[in-house]
Amino acid sequence: MKKICLLSLTLALTGGLALPSAMRAQATAAATRGGMAQAGVAFSYSNEDQYIGKHLQGVTLYGTFDLNNHLGVEGDVHLDSALKSYFGYTESSYDVGVRYVRHYRRFHPYAKALVGLGHSNAPSPTQIVGGSSPGTYMLFGLGGGVDYSLSNHFNARADFEYQRWPNFPPHGLTPPIFSVGVAYRIR
Repeated sequence: MKKICLLSLTLALTGGLALPSAMRAQATAAATRGGMAQAGVAFSYSNEDQYIGKHLQGVTLYGTFDLNNHLGVEGDVHLDSALKSYFGYTESSYDVGVRYVRHYRRFHPYAKALVGLGHSNAPSPTQIVGGSSPGTYMLFGLGGGVDYSLSNHFNARADFEYQRWPNFPPHGLTPPIFSVGVAYRIR
C-alpha cells in the first residue's frame, strides 16, 4: 500500500512539473486571429431596376465575426431608401452568409456570399411592373470589398454587393448596392 501511495505521489508531482511546459507546446499560433468581431454603419447607394436612371440612398448596418484568420460570417441590413427614394418606392434587405478575408498590413480585402430576405413597397401596386409591391422575397447576394484599419478599434469599409431576388415578378430584381462606412472592431 505504501508503494502505491508513494508511486502516485511521485507521478503527480512529476506530472505537475511537466504539465505547464506541455501546455505551452500546445499554444495556438498567433496568426490564427480567431474571434475578431466588428459592427458598423455605412452610407449605401443602390441602382434600381424599377425606375431606370433613378438611385436609392440609404443606410447599411453590418456585423462580421471571423472564425479564424480567413473564414468568417457576415450579416447585413440594407435600408436602401432610408435617405432618398423615388415616387414613394422603398426597398430593404436582410441577409447573412460567409465571407473569406485576407490580411495585408492595414488592408483586409474580402469576398462574401449571402442569402436572406428583401422587402419592397410602393404606394400603389400598379406602380410597379407585375404588381410585385408590397412584398417580401428571398434573395441571394455576392459581393466583396475592403476593410482598412484606422486604429486598433476602428475600420473604414468600402463594399459592393450584387443581389438577386429571383421570385420578384415578373423577371426578378437585381439591385447592386455600394456602401462606404466605419465599424468598431472588438478583439
